[in-house]
Amino acid sequence: MNDTVVKPGPAHRRPIPLYLRVLIGVGTLVIRLLKALATPLILFAILDAFARTRISGKQGLRMIGICLVNVSMAMILGLTLMNTLQPGLAWRGHLSELTEGVARQTTLKSLPQHENVTLSPLENLSGYVPQSLVSPFLDNNVITIVLCAILAGAALRSLKERQPGGGVHVLEQMIAAVLQILIQMLEWVIQAVPIAVFGVVAAVVARSGLG
Repeated sequence: MNDTVVKPGPAHRRPIPLYLRVLIGVGTLVIRLLKALATPLILFAILDAFARTRISGKQGLRMIGICLVNVSMAMILGLTLMNTLQPGLAWRGHLSELTEGVARQTTLKSLPQHENVTLSPLENLSGYVPQSLVSPFLDNNVITIVLCAILAGAALRSLKERQPGGGVHVLEQMIAAVLQILIQMLEWVIQAVPIAVFGVVAAVVARSGLG
């Protein structure tokens, strides 16, 4: 008697039910909404922080010093763990198997093509300088948006100190109101995140199986 178990291939898999396709669509929409809300939320959060908080030069230097200490401690901890535990030794001799598995699932055309890669700090920094104020939001370039928000926030703070009240106060209230609206929208979207995760996982299981 032949006890060979035949795993279901692509031809034996059942089509995805309608309710799973609806959940997959909902999950995709929720993830897309999170990505869409991220960039304006970062912008208005930084602008609101500059408008509400007065940071002196001494406090700014102190914050930079704290950030440098945190980065240094993180690098020291990471390097210490890497050289002590040496997790890469477990994969020695198995890289060829990993690359073959990846090569079977991806093609050269599906991989992102990086052109004009350089190690020059000036050229890398120039890549974050936008050609227009709209392009960072279209490309979801978070670093560029943060830089523009810091520049605009510093200008708003300087204008507020030179001309207190008036139009600057109205602009500050508008920024705070838009930030609250974005936060409320984000709370509503976050409530739907479990449904999105369930839909994505269900799609993977329906297409690939549990094995």
